[in-house]
Amino acid sequence: MNFKEYPDLAAASRRSYRELLLSVRLCQKSELIQNGHAKQKTLAAWSIVHGLSMLLLDGQFPAPESDAIAMEKMVKDVIVNLYYGLK
Repeated sequence: MNFKEYPDLAAASRRSYRELLLSVRLCQKSELIQNGHAKQKTLAAWSIVHGLSMLLLDGQFPAPESDAIAMEKMVKDVIVNLYYGLK
């Protein structure tokens, strides 16, 4: 996708990234995750969540879109694994 064609989407993406980076830094400050390389950790988190989102949108997982509970569990499982990977 070419963000030049969608400036509002580009701005929202930048805001989301900044919020995620801030969250990573706050978690580091609170000693919830390892210190150092905040931008790399943010990129890893962004990539995992983006990848999962795209896979779900493309219907690449067996959890039907109408099964919100199964989808929520799948997302939580991925986030928990991400957290323990950063910890």
